[in-house]
Amino acid sequence: RMRRAMTGGRPDRVPVMCQLSLGHIHRNLEMDPIRFWYTSEGLAEAFITMAERYRFDGILVNTCGRNPETLKRMKSVEQYSGGHRLVWENGDETFIPPNDDPRYLKHREPERRPTDIRGIDENGIQVFETPEDLPAYYLDILDHVIRRKGGELSIHGEIGTVFERLLVLFDSYSDGLMALMDDPGKCKALMDRMNRSCISETIAQCEKGIDVLKLSSPFAGAGFISREMYRQFVL
Repeated sequence: RMRRAMTGGRPDRVPVMCQLSLGHIHRNLEMDPIRFWYTSEGLAEAFITMAERYRFDGILVNTCGRNPETLKRMKSVEQYSGGHRLVWENGDETFIPPNDDPRYLKHREPERRPTDIRGIDENGIQVFETPEDLPAYYLDILDHVIRRKGGELSIHGEIGTVFERLLVLFDSYSDGLMALMDDPGKCKALMDRMNRSCISETIAQCEKGIDVLKLSSPFAGAGFISREMYRQFVL
């Protein structure tokens, strides 16, 4: 149905799907929060369950697989009426409320990111040059969803533009926006380097067998940057 609508055909009815927020899924799904937030299998099951519940024609997998090593660093879990409290080996804590995203609490001075473009080392940024360089768990959620629903629903992947990856290098988004004016050449060099990872992630998802790729750039719209800056740093 989705394929027919996107290729100029006339489906039996208008295809329907929606990118549900993880918070909405968490609130409306009876699933152990540790399994939901920290395992690929749990999140894949959640995507599938909600698609079936709402009778969607497709599933958007808008996040990569979960690192299985993360759970090994969990020291303890406490459950009480207000949610779950996770304690990690390094002493940090995560509070998972029943109706919101997890909140990570550090019991030490957080490391600040650079506030100026001059403080960012281009060579210090990790780059995945090829799909084979990606973490082994990167495609885990997509793999589960495609195996269970690939022949029935339209499976969509997602990749974010490198513009948002540039902004998160800085201590704040405003610092990143100032960098666009302070040193546009270095910004473009940083983005060119990070874009290799974007390409590798795109190829990996396409080779896995997705039907559609969503290209997302949440910080580029609604006048957040000028049209000329959009041409330079996003397009």
